[in-house]
Amino acid sequence: MKLIALDMQTGITATQDVELHITNERPDLECKDINVQEGEFVRFPCQVQVQGPLQFQIIPQSYIDGLPSGLYDHVPSFVAPEVWGDTTVAIIVRVVETSAKRLTERQLEISVIDVSDHEVSSPMDFTIDCGPESYEVYEGGDAIPINCTIIGGQETDNYTWTVQAEGEDSDRLFGLLDIVSLTPLEIVYLTPESVESDEIHIYLIGATSAQLGSSNQVKIQINVLERPDISIACENVLAYVGDPPIQLSCMATNDERVDRDYTWVWDPMDRLLGDLSSGTPMFDVPDDQTELSVDYRYEVSVTAPNADSPTTPEELIVTVERILGTLALSCTTPVIVYEGSGDLELDCMIEGLQIDTGLIWDLQLISGPSDLLSVNPNSMRGPIFAVPESVTQDQTFEYELGVRAPYYRDSDPVQVTITVLKKPILSLNCENEVNVEIGDPPRRIMCEASNDRDLDLEYAWLWNPDTRLSDANTGTPLFDVPQEQRAASEHYDYEVIVSAPNADPVTASVRVTVIAPEAFPVYQLDVNPVALNFGKFGSTGVARLDPASSNTDGVSHEGPKHAGRLVLTARDSLVLNVEIFKPAILRYEDGDRFERESGSLTLYPSWSYTESCATLAAETQEATSLTIVMDNGDCRQLLFGGEVNLDEAEHPGKCTGEISVMLSANGVDVTHTVPVSLTLERARRVLDLGPRSARFGPDIDPPASLEFDQSIRVYPLKAVLNPNQTAGTFQVTNPSIIPLEVAVTTSFGYLESQAMQGGRRPALTDMVDQPDTSRFGDLSSIVQLYPSVLYLMPGERKEVRYVMEGARPPQLDKLAYTMFFDVSATPRQFARQDQLPSPRPNNRTAIVSTRIPGIYIPETSISQTLEAVLESISNMPGGGVNITLLIETPAIPFAGQVVILGENGQNLGQTDLLVYTRSRVTAQLSASPGEFITLKFIPELDTLAPPSIQIPVDL
Repeated sequence: MKLIALDMQTGITATQDVELHITNERPDLECKDINVQEGEFVRFPCQVQVQGPLQFQIIPQSYIDGLPSGLYDHVPSFVAPEVWGDTTVAIIVRVVETSAKRLTERQLEISVIDVSDHEVSSPMDFTIDCGPESYEVYEGGDAIPINCTIIGGQETDNYTWTVQAEGEDSDRLFGLLDIVSLTPLEIVYLTPESVESDEIHIYLIGATSAQLGSSNQVKIQINVLERPDISIACENVLAYVGDPPIQLSCMATNDERVDRDYTWVWDPMDRLLGDLSSGTPMFDVPDDQTELSVDYRYEVSVTAPNADSPTTPEELIVTVERILGTLALSCTTPVIVYEGSGDLELDCMIEGLQIDTGLIWDLQLISGPSDLLSVNPNSMRGPIFAVPESVTQDQTFEYELGVRAPYYRDSDPVQVTITVLKKPILSLNCENEVNVEIGDPPRRIMCEASNDRDLDLEYAWLWNPDTRLSDANTGTPLFDVPQEQRAASEHYDYEVIVSAPNADPVTASVRVTVIAPEAFPVYQLDVNPVALNFGKFGSTGVARLDPASSNTDGVSHEGPKHAGRLVLTARDSLVLNVEIFKPAILRYEDGDRFERESGSLTLYPSWSYTESCATLAAETQEATSLTIVMDNGDCRQLLFGGEVNLDEAEHPGKCTGEISVMLSANGVDVTHTVPVSLTLERARRVLDLGPRSARFGPDIDPPASLEFDQSIRVYPLKAVLNPNQTAGTFQVTNPSIIPLEVAVTTSFGYLESQAMQGGRRPALTDMVDQPDTSRFGDLSSIVQLYPSVLYLMPGERKEVRYVMEGARPPQLDKLAYTMFFDVSATPRQFARQDQLPSPRPNNRTAIVSTRIPGIYIPETSISQTLEAVLESISNMPGGGVNITLLIETPAIPFAGQVVILGENGQNLGQTDLLVYTRSRVTAQLSASPGEFITLKFIPELDTLAPPSIQIPVDL
C-alpha cells in the first residue's frame, strides 16, 4: 500500500510504499533464538500447538548458503553452514493451517559461530557413505537395506551413530526402521503396506568421532508411492445371428494416467477368440438361435504391477438378437401445405414389420427455419408436422426420416421436403350501390374476386340474405326488381362473402335501391335540412338546446350553436304526414386524440313547427307525428333541438349523428335526416380572483350564481402559440353583482419551479424575477391585445383576443418566446369609461390582479423528450393518493397535459402541465398505482407527443 503525507500549508506531498502483513497472533507457534557452531546439526527451535495438516515456510531475511528456505510439511533440520566470522541471521517462520486457512508467523535469530575464531577443530574431517541418497518404492513393496560406512577419519577412532526421522510424524517414520547393527551401521527400511497418498520419508544419519570430537551427517529420502487404482470400462455389444465374429472392447485406466502392462482375465471364455489376455478378444456370433434375444455375460478383471486392481470385476454383455426382417420406409414427398392449415400427418408407409416389437422413429432436420416435426402418438402412422400459423414468405423444410425396431434391421433413411406456402390474400370488388326502378327487368349485380398471387383458385360465393336473388352461388347474381312498392325508395342490403381453399374469406357490402319515380315526393315537395349544432359543452351534466330559440342549458362553452331544421317547400297541393323517430344515437368521430374505442351518447329530440319560413316563431310539439296541409308555394319549417345526458360520455371529443324524420305523401314514405353534432370538452378550470382569495374552480354560467363579493373569472389559465396557432382568446367573466373595469397588459417573463437550494423546498411554482433572455425570447414585443380594457356588468362575459403581429424576430423558429398577461380588475359604480371608479363602503371590493403565462413553442420535426422524477407519494385522508412529480425538458418547452397510468394501464388521474425548463406538479390519483406509474403526455396543440415515461414507485 502507498502512504501519502500532505503539508496543508505548503501543499508539499511525500509518498512511501508500505508492506502490510496481517498475521494471526494466537500463541500456537513458539520459536526461540539459538546459537550454533558451524557444522552442527540443528533442528529449528519452534513448537506448534495446532493439530491437523500444516505447512511451514522458512524466509531468511539475509542470504547464507546452506540455510533452508521454502515450504515444508514439517519443521526442518539443517547443518549449520560455514561462515567467515560469527554471523546472526533473522528468519521468519510461518505456519499455515491448510484446513482452516489461517496463518501464524514468528521471527527468530540464529547465530552461527565461526569455530576457527574460537580454535575449534573442523567437523569436516570425515564423510558418511550410505549409498543412494533417495529411493522410490510403492506401498507394500520390498524392504530397503541401508548400510553406512565412514570414509576418511582415523581407523582406530570410535564413532557414535545417530539416526533421526524428520517430520511431524517422526515417531511413525522411525518405527519403519529396523537397526540391524551399529558397527558398521546397518538399517533395513520396512516399506508401509499402504498409504493414503504419496509420502516423502526423510532420515538424517549422523556420526560423531570420539577422538576428534567432530561430527557429520547425511540425509536419506525415501519416496513412498501410493499404488494407483485401476478402473475398467467395457462397451456392451449388440450383434445379430449370423454376423461375422465381432471384437469386444474393454479399456483399463489408472489414477496416474500412465500406460501399464495390464493382464486381462475373461470369465467364462465361451465363444471368445483371439488374445484372451488382452482387453479386445473376438466374440464368435452364433449362426442360429431359437430365442429372439440371448445375453452372453462376461466378468472382466485386470491386473498390473504396482497397481490396485478393481475390487469387483466389470461385466460386459453381448446381446445376440435374431433378425425377423428388414424394415422399409417410404413417404410421400414433396409435401405442400398452407400457413395456418393445422397439424399435418405425413403420408408414410412401413413395410417388413411382422411383429410390432416397439417401433422407433428417427427424425432429423436437414434444413429449415426450425424443427416442427414430432412423432405421431400412433407410431405406425407418419410423423406430425406442426404447420406455422403464419409465415412472412414461403418456407421449405427438409427432413431425413428412418425407423427401427428390436429384432429388425433399420430402414434406409428417406428424405421428405415440406413447403409451407403463404396464404393468398383475396380481394373482392363489387358494385356497392345499384339503383333500379320498379318494373325494370332483372338486374345483374357484378362482383369480381382476385388474389395477390394470381392463382387460379376455385371461389365460393355466399350472399346474405339471398332475398330476390337468383344464382346466389356466383359473383354475378340476378336481382329480381319488384313491380310495385309503396315507398318512394326501398333498400335491399346484402353481405357478400367470397372464400377459396387455403385462403381467408373476405366480405363486401352491396346496396340495391329500388325507386318508384312516379310517386316520389320530390316532384311535389322540396326538403332542405339544416344541421343541429349543440356547440361545445363540458363533459358532465346535461346538454339542452331549445328548438324554437336555440338557447342552450348546461355547462356550455364558446362555439357555434343553432337548432336543426327541415325547410319544406310545396310545389303542389298535398297532405304531408310527419313522424319523428326517437331517440338518436351520437357517436364519437374516428381518430379522436385519446385513441380509445368509440362510445356513444343518446339524444332525445324535441321539435317545433312553424307555418312560415320568414320567422322562427314556432310551437313546440309534444307528439311524435304531425299532419300538414300545404298548397303550392307554401313553406313550412320543422325545428329540432333536444337533450343529451353528458354523464354517459367516455371522454372528450366530437360526437355526431342524425335525427330521422319520415315524410309521407300520396302513399309514399321517404326518410330524411337532420345532421347533429356536439363537441365535448374537458371540464374547464377557471381562475377565480377576489379581494379575499384566488382559487381555481369550475366554469359556471352566470348570472345563475351571481355572488355578492367582487370576483372575476379568467379562462384559459395559459396561452400557448406555435407557427400554426398565432392567435387566441381569453374569456373574462364577472360573476359578481359589482360592475368591473378589467385591464390587460403584457410583459416579458415566465414561471418555473426552482431546484432545492440550501435544503429548502421552494413553492411548486416560483416566479423568476430575472428571466433568462439568452434562452427565451420576449413574446410580449410581438403580441397585441384587442381590446386591452373591458367593462363588465354583473354576469357579463367578454373576450380578449391576443394576436402575434408585426415583424417576426429571426430567432422565432429556433427559440421559445415567453410573456405574461397581467390582468387587473377595478370595481366601478357604473361601468362607463367617462366616470372614475367610486369607492365602496365595505371590504368586499378591491383592485385585484393576476398573471397568466404565455408561451410560443417553435415548430420541430421530432418529438421533444421530457424527464421526470417521483418526489413524493402519500395517501389522502379521504381516500386516493397524492403524488408530486418534478418534470424537466432539456430543450423545448412543453404545454399540455400529463396523464398518470397505473401498472395495469388504468387512468389514475391527469393534470395540466407547462414546463419551461422544469416544473413541479401535484396530482391526485384515484387509486394506488402499484409498482410503477407511466406518464403519458398530451400536447396542447397539434404537435408530436413526447415519449411516455415509466417511473418505479419505491417510496
